[in-house]
Amino acid sequence: MSRLYPLFSSSKGNATFIGTPEGGVLIDCGVSTKRLEAAMDRCGLPMSAVNAIFITHNHSDHISGLKVFTKKYKIPVYAQPKTLENLIA
Repeated sequence: MSRLYPLFSSSKGNATFIGTPEGGVLIDCGVSTKRLEAAMDRCGLPMSAVNAIFITHNHSDHISGLKVFTKKYKIPVYAQPKTLENLIA
């Protein structure tokens, strides 16, 4: 059964994992890869469990770690078309 793992929630960064240790999605990536890896580990979640990233909007507290994270893990990113345009620009 999938669970909700609120990893970070503040104006300094947001990230939530929904799924199981076998797989799920990351909602937002507003913290560094190092911090995200540590939070996932504390929850008993391997990084291989992240199958996709959903970005709610492009404020820095939701995307600040996205570029490094996706470069390291090669995980697809999903968002509204306008949000994706802003991320690429």
